[in-house]
Amino acid sequence: DFLLDLHVKHHASSSASSTKDLRILELAAGPARHSLAALASHPPSEVDSVVALDRSKDMVKYGEENADYELGAPGGGRRDDFEYVNGDMRHADEYTTASSSKFDMAWLLL
Repeated sequence: DFLLDLHVKHHASSSASSTKDLRILELAAGPARHSLAALASHPPSEVDSVVALDRSKDMVKYGEENADYELGAPGGGRRDDFEYVNGDMRHADEYTTASSSKFDMAWLLL
């Protein structure tokens, strides 16, 4: 909630739409705990989707396992709003799909 609260507080617009349908990119996501918490704690009307990016294949696998455990298996529910991409954050634009190529927020939490 901390990161989403900051977005609302510092968003350029003070309108109610600043909290609607957020698309989040988490860089160097590791186990993707922040991404998963955002999806698990907020309805789609607040957090639309999350893309997590990490260059470690092992971490991507672990993050996907975490997503399956916390959000359910793909094919229903909030799990379908989560994508984990294996790649280098310096080239994030190369790894995002057409449907997730525009984000409202980017997180880098180390």
